[in-house]
Amino acid sequence: MDNSASADSALERAKPLLAQSLSKTGGFFLVQHELEGLAGRLSEAQAVALYLYLRDESSRLEMEWRSEFIAAFPEADSALPAPMVWQMASLPRK
Repeated sequence: MDNSASADSALERAKPLLAQSLSKTGGFFLVQHELEGLAGRLSEAQAVALYLYLRDESSRLEMEWRSEFIAAFPEADSALPAPMVWQMASLPRK
């Protein structure tokens, strides 16, 4: 198996675990080993795709975990989208 296929396989196994850790804790504490296993192995495009997956699947604000993600994947920093800004909808006043 080449490095690319190996990274793809590791990424697919780790994605739900990483999202679950974010969902529960707001960080990667529960899956530090998996995160470290991916660091340095993913292409920039793979790291960005992982970021988008985690943003969409974790139900946590990006500001809770973005810096930790960038520390693990610094090569993807400039390619990451700007953090989404969540605002409460204005409710009509009675």
